[in-house]
Amino acid sequence: MARTVVCALVNSRLDYANSVLYGTCAANIAKLQRVQNELARVVTYKKRADHIRPVLENLHWLPINYRIDYKVASLVYKVLSTGSPTYLQALVSDYTPTRQLWSSKQLFLLKSPVRTEIARRAFSQAASTVWNSLPLDSRSAETYERFRSATTKLFYELAFTN
Repeated sequence: MARTVVCALVNSRLDYANSVLYGTCAANIAKLQRVQNELARVVTYKKRADHIRPVLENLHWLPINYRIDYKVASLVYKVLSTGSPTYLQALVSDYTPTRQLWSSKQLFLLKSPVRTEIARRAFSQAASTVWNSLPLDSRSAETYERFRSATTKLFYELAFTN
């Protein structure tokens, strides 16, 4: 019961517009991670002395930095597959090389050069960085459910197999 309430009320607040947090400083991510860790301890009745990583893994909660990347990747998939939301459609463009290369069929996004740190945090940069780092099977998924499954599996492996 407590897990359901936390997921419904608090985790939804952690996920709300968290793609805006892409590229933010580690201190901000750490604050949100502490909130998530405390919630996990409350839900599972763990002490502060208990290591949090197995708790998050058992709850199937991605750490905050992976949740942000997952949200960005999900938005990019929706933009590419449905064209919605339309205000983000102009920020995402396919990479098309001038000649035939192996990357022609990799479904990469164009990453334009930027000079400032603020520009690196823009959605267009975040979208291309996160999307291009995904494996081809995630990028080429036919349905959102397959994309979500492959991407979630990838981020869980990255978060919990180190």
